[in-house]
Amino acid sequence: MKYSAIILLLLAAYAMSAPPKSANAEPEAVELKDTRDGKVYKTARIGDMVWMAENLNYSIPQSFCYDDRFTLCKKNGRLYTWLGMMNVPDRFKGERYTAKLKKNHQGVCPIGWHVPTNAEWEALAKAVEAEKDTCNDADVCAWKNVGKALKAASGWETEDGDSSPNGENTSGFAAIPSGRRDMISNYEDMGVSAGYWSASEGIGNTYDAYRWTIGGDMLYFDSGYKNEGYAVRCVMNY
Repeated sequence: MKYSAIILLLLAAYAMSAPPKSANAEPEAVELKDTRDGKVYKTARIGDMVWMAENLNYSIPQSFCYDDRFTLCKKNGRLYTWLGMMNVPDRFKGERYTAKLKKNHQGVCPIGWHVPTNAEWEALAKAVEAEKDTCNDADVCAWKNVGKALKAASGWETEDGDSSPNGENTSGFAAIPSGRRDMISNYEDMGVSAGYWSASEGIGNTYDAYRWTIGGDMLYFDSGYKNEGYAVRCVMNY
């Protein structure tokens, strides 16, 4: 009993002397192992959902490395077409898939994970207390004050006079400026923007689907052609 009491006192003293965690410290990351290829990804719980905290890098025919450089896939993950991300037949390039879309649509994501919808992206924005800014119509909206929470703490380049392009990653999402691949196969915007697909399709043109883009201190969503290439972040099934 005597030795037990001494040990308890020592543990209590250590706990009191340990430095407190910073309020701005990045959330603790838990790893996800993709059993298909063995790759391991960090994750982050943000609000009520668990997100991948790195861009997916699972190779499929409809995915690309920025500038066709394999080393950039290892660094930034792959850029996927919407059809490739959704893992649906080519005919849905010009047809709607919305009526067939079910909750937790796996698409290209690892088992037990799914591609996020617009509702889940919007829940992410609300979870980091983003302020809804402008909505020109149903296809174009923006949230501001997201850079600190969603952007990685390094890797972002200065654009349009922004003297502090990096974030603080207070949410753990760790967005990196992986750029995009346009509909005619040109690569652009690496270093200044991070674009991600949504499982949700555009409400106008059947060739469109929604994309969410982080740039500066803003998070935007609008529609883009399904054959463009954007990064993918998966969400754990719930």
